[in-house]
Amino acid sequence: MQAQEVRKFATALLSHLGEKLNNIDYLTSGATCSVWKVQSIRRTYALRIIEANKRVLDSELDTFVRAEIASAGGRVVQPILNSHEYKTLFDGKRWSLDTFVNGTHPKRG
Repeated sequence: MQAQEVRKFATALLSHLGEKLNNIDYLTSGATCSVWKVQSIRRTYALRIIEANKRVLDSELDTFVRAEIASAGGRVVQPILNSHEYKTLFDGKRWSLDTFVNGTHPKRG
């Protein structure tokens, strides 16, 4: 995935929100997605690009799970836009733009 393509896509997403791209940085990749830190003048977002084509995304369930975790005191990102609602894919891949929460993943296993 080319950084320039992601930058162009993030610029379009922020424009849709009435914002301008200030900075974008690649953060990490996992088994199912890559994550980019997208910064405007006003806010910081996480752009997740789903690399696993067969990964099931249910935005209603995802929103419910995030709300439950947040109500229990957990730090979770809030969804802003996604490929289903925005009705467009990035290079044939699904994506989500969320608020950015700084931190690290706990160790698995």
